[in-house]
Amino acid sequence: FIVRRDLKKEPLDKAIIAQRLTEWPQRAMEIKYVEKATPAFRKRYVAASPEERQQLLAEREQKFYQVHGEHNDNVHTGQRQRDHQRSPAETTGRRTAEPADGLQDLSV
Repeated sequence: FIVRRDLKKEPLDKAIIAQRLTEWPQRAMEIKYVEKATPAFRKRYVAASPEERQQLLAEREQKFYQVHGEHNDNVHTGQRQRDHQRSPAETTGRRTAEPADGLQDLSV
């Protein structure tokens, strides 16, 4: 029997929030370049010192932008602009169903 239903989490300390915000740029690069990497690279990254990690991330970032270009932030790069109009191929040649000849069968 539940008397009081308090499932609220306590707010985080300001120091923890500030620490997480300062760590976020590094963590974001790790998510982008390390988590999708080969197991061998991940092992090398984990064993590296913080300075070597920065260098490994910089190399991965450089390779990424060499392959994919500088402007890869646009999600819709491969799509055409749409005008939401039907093409002539969609509008021509369509007919409605033929009208029914006679009454429907009402027998049960």
